[in-house]
Amino acid sequence: MRRVVDLSVPMRVEDPRGTLRLEPYRTLAKDRANITLVTFDSHFSTHLDAPSHQLANAPTLETVDLKTCVGKATVLNLSEKKAGSQIDRADLERFTALVIPGARLLLRTDWNECYGKPDHNEGYPALTVAAAAWLAERGVSLVGVDTPSVAPVYEGMEITNAVHAPLLKAGVVLVENLCRLKEVPAGPFTFIALPLHLIGLDGCPVRAVAVIDDERTAR
Repeated sequence: MRRVVDLSVPMRVEDPRGTLRLEPYRTLAKDRANITLVTFDSHFSTHLDAPSHQLANAPTLETVDLKTCVGKATVLNLSEKKAGSQIDRADLERFTALVIPGARLLLRTDWNECYGKPDHNEGYPALTVAAAAWLAERGVSLVGVDTPSVAPVYEGMEITNAVHAPLLKAGVVLVENLCRLKEVPAGPFTFIALPLHLIGLDGCPVRAVAVIDDERTAR
């Protein structure tokens, strides 16, 4: 049986990030149709980073290869990582057989269970520069995380830029703020995280899903 697991955080006006606004643009009563003007920042909720997010004069959202955003993916279980810990190269080397050219890797920490809470953006497990560089060197095509960022943004922009840089320079697609990774098998399964076709942007929210063939994964 095939099932679809939604790996996207719901987009709500009350989200602590505070950038989502919904305003009536047309109304049924006045215009005989409802149309809503929707405003949010490009890294709101579950989203994809384009290289221009952290790199000067780098490719923007419309250049992201959509083939990378759709395909077989694997979950790396790092749920033992707690608040204040880092995900270093040694943590990832346990999965070396899976960290191969073209791989789509989703790093599970279960931090998404804190989403919406005051401390969600503080102390989450994040990649070190060495871990990010190793993933880039191994030639992976996509890295997804269930934390606000692949980098420890709470430690400042210098380290944030340093973690993003090797991945984005290598053309690795980054998907951040995933959720429910513990509800999918280790893999492989089909992962889909497509951005809108917006021109010139540094990122975009995505609807990320896992498409799972339970009969196949049970074997």
